[in-house]
Amino acid sequence: MSFAVSDAVSQVLASALDGVSLRQRVIADNIANVDTPGFRASSVDFETQLKAAISDGSFEKGVDSIQATTSPTDTPVGANGNNVDLRKETMAAV
Repeated sequence: MSFAVSDAVSQVLASALDGVSLRQRVIADNIANVDTPGFRASSVDFETQLKAAISDGSFEKGVDSIQATTSPTDTPVGANGNNVDLRKETMAAV
């Protein structure tokens, strides 16, 4: 979801909200698939690019210059090929 933003502070906040929103969707997907054989959990990182954009002033390019990345987690895989750790996902959702 993109917001209409005009200043740097609004751009930072909009990017952070987009990243948190994506993280919550990924966590919900992980939890929904806790018993799905072969499912691999994912995690979201947006803070790295957000910090870099804040420090170098690249928000001048617009909110779309910040992209959250989704990657597989390194949680050990269980007997059914699933690696969702419900405790970890529940804590991340808070």
